[in-house]
Amino acid sequence: MEFLYKLRKGYYYAPKLNDPKRPIKQCFSTPFSAILIEKLEEAEAKCRINKSYPVQELDALHNTIRLLKRKTSDVKYLIGLISAFNPDDEIFSETYYF
Repeated sequence: MEFLYKLRKGYYYAPKLNDPKRPIKQCFSTPFSAILIEKLEEAEAKCRINKSYPVQELDALHNTIRLLKRKTSDVKYLIGLISAFNPDDEIFSETYYF
């Protein structure tokens, strides 16, 4: 319940299913959640350097990453986060195999 409350307040970030700006992509070969969290951290750092997203969203993403490191994370949720912040990642390529 606390997660949902903080999500609504903007403390955490969740990808939206029908967002035309950031569609959720499909991953053909799903890596482990630890690898996805590393990729998510790289995407966050890249977005902060490029200033391609609002700081408030990146702060919420950072808080979400910290939470996902402590708790068991859902792979589909992680893939949705990566597709929102780094849609060109190698995991979305049809030739990517893990």
